[in-house]
Amino acid sequence: MDISDSQANSFIKYFGGEGEDIGKDVKQTPDGGYALVGTITSLESAKQVVFIKTDEYGNIEWKLFFGEGKDDYGNSFIIDNDGNYVIVGTITLEDDTTDVYLIKVSAQGSVLWEKNYGGYYNQEGNSLVQKDNNDLYIVGTTETNVIANMMLMLFVNSSGDSLSSKTSNYSVANFIYKLNSTDYIIAGISNNYFAIFRTNNIGKISGTKFDYADLNSFAQVVYPTFDGNFIAAGTSNSDIYITKIINSDDLPEDWTSGIYFGGPLQESGNSVKVTDNDEIIIVGSTRSIETGADIYLIKTDSEGNEIFTKTFGGTGNETGEHLEITNDGGFIIIGSSKYEGNSMICLIKTDSEGNLDQ
Repeated sequence: MDISDSQANSFIKYFGGEGEDIGKDVKQTPDGGYALVGTITSLESAKQVVFIKTDEYGNIEWKLFFGEGKDDYGNSFIIDNDGNYVIVGTITLEDDTTDVYLIKVSAQGSVLWEKNYGGYYNQEGNSLVQKDNNDLYIVGTTETNVIANMMLMLFVNSSGDSLSSKTSNYSVANFIYKLNSTDYIIAGISNNYFAIFRTNNIGKISGTKFDYADLNSFAQVVYPTFDGNFIAAGTSNSDIYITKIINSDDLPEDWTSGIYFGGPLQESGNSVKVTDNDEIIIVGSTRSIETGADIYLIKTDSEGNEIFTKTFGGTGNETGEHLEITNDGGFIIIGSSKYEGNSMICLIKTDSEGNLDQ
C-alpha cells in the first residue's frame, strides 16, 4: 500500500517475499527519500542482496538484486562523494567459501560495477567509509587455517581495484566511523570482549579499548558526541550496552562506565546516533516482552539517563538493525518484522519522540 502526504511524518513499510528477509542499513537520500540494503531469500531458498530506493513516504521507486545464486548478504552502504551508492556485504562462491562483496550503483539505479575480494578462506564485509582521496576503507572479518576470527581492513580505490589490506588476530570488525582525514574508529570484538579500535588511514592500529565487564560482549557501532568524544553501543551481559569513550590518539583508560538497558531476557543494541539536542538514540531488539522479540527504540539524555523507550512488533520476532535521524528530526529504522506469516524487511519512520501517527 502506498503512503500519502498526510502520512509522511510516520509510517511502517514491509518489503520482501515468502522467505526470511532482513534490512541492515538505511539512509535518507538528497531528494528526501530513502535508500536501504538488506538480504532476501529467493524462491530457491538462496539469499540475495537487495537494494531499494524509496520516496519520502517509503514507496518503492526502484530495486535491485545481487548475488551468485548461493547465500549472499547486503550489510551496509554509503552515499559516496559523487552521489553513488557503494554497498558492502558477503558473497558465497561456488566452493562455498565467502568473499567480501562490493557493489557500486548510480543515484538513478544503474549498476556501475560489482567486485569481490578474498582468498583461500572465508572473508566477510561489514562496514565501509570513503577516505578524503575517494578510496574506500572496508572492515569485516577473515580467517586462516589456524585462526578463525581476524579483523579485516581492506582498501580499494573508487573503481573497486584492491590496493592493500591488513588484519588483526582474534578480533572482529562490525562498524567503522571516519573521525577526520587521518583517523578512524572501529567497533567490534576482541577475544570475545566489547572492543573499540583506533586506526590511521592505512589501517595501522594506534589504540585499542576493551570492556572486560562481561565475556561474550561486542561493540556494534560508534558515533561522535557534541563534547568531542563518542558513544559506543552494542550488547553486554545480554543487555543493550552504551559507553562514552574519550577521544584521544591512543584511546586511554579514562572512558566512562557503561550503562545497561533491558529486562529479564535478552536484548541487543545495533545502532546509535546523537541528536542536535545532544540526546542519544539507540535501536536494537528486546525479548523482555510477552511474546517473541520486538524492535527496541531508546532515547536518553547526554549522560545516558532514559527519556523514553518504544517497542514495535507483534507476536513474532522483530529486530531493529540500524537507524538514522531524518531531516525533520524524526527517525528512520530498518530491520525485520513478521508480517502475514513471513519475516520481511521492515522500514519504520517515527517522529522525534518515537511515535507513529494514528
